[in-house]
Amino acid sequence: MANTFTDGTTASGGAFCTATQIKAYLNISGSDDDTLFAALADRATEAVQKYCGRDFTSTTYTEYYDGGGFSKLVLDHRPIVSVASVYDDLDRAWAASSLVASTDYITRDEQGLVEYLRSASALPGTGAFFRDGQLNVKITYTAGYASIPDSVAQAAIMLTALLYHRGRQGAEGIAEEDEAGKYSVTYALGLMTPEIAALLDPYREVAV
Repeated sequence: MANTFTDGTTASGGAFCTATQIKAYLNISGSDDDTLFAALADRATEAVQKYCGRDFTSTTYTEYYDGGGFSKLVLDHRPIVSVASVYDDLDRAWAASSLVASTDYITRDEQGLVEYLRSASALPGTGAFFRDGQLNVKITYTAGYASIPDSVAQAAIMLTALLYHRGRQGAEGIAEEDEAGKYSVTYALGLMTPEIAALLDPYREVAV
């Protein structure tokens, strides 16, 4: 089903972790690096969202979909918090008569689904469907998390700590250093360690 993203308005945002949380994780009590921690937390937050392929903060979207004669539409963002309006208009004029009553559909919030309910007057075995048209369904809704899940926040803390240590080492991610008579280094591969990935993988969107 084709769709076109038209607008996203962030209702709440910012880094997924704070300097206080990062310092507690690193057992640091001073405030000398607070500005650096804040900057690194922003970068870690961006990396987390790119890795997961989704926005986590609560945001309002307006999207357009091909109805396709389907009873269900998969929205671009989840979990669904609320749906403001659903229009099904083949002319794409979004007239009041094309507004779908909120009692005619349900949402499956975690899956990001909007599903038409079967009409009580429908024949047995039949249901209600979005009409088969091009970008004829307009949905305005809010999706995301009012509070970032704990495991996602923990991953951001760990990633920020990793970035901090790399900067202090003055190298791009030294993983091991041999001090037994020889100087050698082994570089860490990528930012997402297995521990961080394990925290984030349950939230990762699968491209289809």
